[in-house]
Amino acid sequence: MVDIYEIAGEWMLTAEMPGVALDDVSLRIEGQTLHVETSGSRKYATEVAAPVGLTVDQLEISLTNGILELRRPAGPEG
Repeated sequence: MVDIYEIAGEWMLTAEMPGVALDDVSLRIEGQTLHVETSGSRKYATEVAAPVGLTVDQLEISLTNGILELRRPAGPEG
């Protein structure tokens, strides 16, 4: 399950990925699509629409208790 939120200029994606280590998560952006894939013993893959101008370098990435969280903090204007 994947959820996407945008609150006060901050963009966030959460995805259930039980049994996955953060080192096994791969992110890439092609055009306006964010691709999230995993390697290792548990395989997951999803594609979501990315906000205009999003780059992987802008994302704060965490994986806790099987929940992957990608967060792009709001800029000074947000």
